[in-house]
Amino acid sequence: MAEEKFIKYPNDLFVTNTESASQEIASSVRIGKTGETYQKNYVKITFVKHRASANSRILNKIQEIIYPILYLPIPPRLMYETISASYSPEDIGVLGNVIYANVREFGQTTGGIKKTLQETVNKSKGTEVAKAFVTSAVLRTDAAPIRAGAFAEGVAYNPHTRVFYQGDSQNYRFFIFTWNLYPKNKEEAKNIKKMEKVFLKNALPSTTDPGKKATVNYNNHYKYPSNMLLEIYVDNKPFNKFKLLPSVITKVDVSHNDVTDQNEMTFFEEDGEKFYVSTSIGLTLQETKVFTRGDVDRVHNISTN
Repeated sequence: MAEEKFIKYPNDLFVTNTESASQEIASSVRIGKTGETYQKNYVKITFVKHRASANSRILNKIQEIIYPILYLPIPPRLMYETISASYSPEDIGVLGNVIYANVREFGQTTGGIKKTLQETVNKSKGTEVAKAFVTSAVLRTDAAPIRAGAFAEGVAYNPHTRVFYQGDSQNYRFFIFTWNLYPKNKEEAKNIKKMEKVFLKNALPSTTDPGKKATVNYNNHYKYPSNMLLEIYVDNKPFNKFKLLPSVITKVDVSHNDVTDQNEMTFFEEDGEKFYVSTSIGLTLQETKVFTRGDVDRVHNISTN
């Protein structure tokens, strides 16, 4: 059987006025036998083999595509993003505060840092720093008489707290969305099932030597799951106002005939085969590159469509 290059749902996805629509499709989307349908907004999902690269924005044409390519309607909440930055308050003390002040004055260049260290330990400032250390040590003590003296003077210890950005805790963008799919016929039901398998296969690892039995294969290490590229189309044109960076699937949720108002599952039948009435496919995606300031204009391009 020839490898499928793409799978789409529903069957009338991206039908345009240059294509002829069957009477069945035309009636289901309330158009004539020819003409544009409302199914013009969709996502194109391409899976590619994992490959380490210095350029994470490597072009699709030089990546190894894993067919089939999937086409689905734009799911609700796809264009919902959450970004966060992590900060931590820390006490830098007297010495830290002196260095902080000098760095602000002389800069973070090599010469500026050298000047900072010189100013920190020079005779006049060294004396001031030493006095500040002694004062801080006194104010930090738990001895009741000293605390009483500080209270009498109205002086309290200043830990010189600063809020530091935690670069090692910068999060990746992630997306969570679900398709609720209701096939109208046997072909659509089979396409949904194929898509389900495509998502599952590309979210899971393979092994380095899958041809051997697990009981005798001592080299059965894991090979990375696929990377995923998701492109948004509106009116059959690439939508540049919202983009996802290359991503991986971290979770797949699939349920069939997921209804709460029935006591048993229902199926529809066509040509002697039974199919699910509905299928829900939920994905959790995580981008493989940290989302930084420079990415904002690239993924939210307001100058086009």
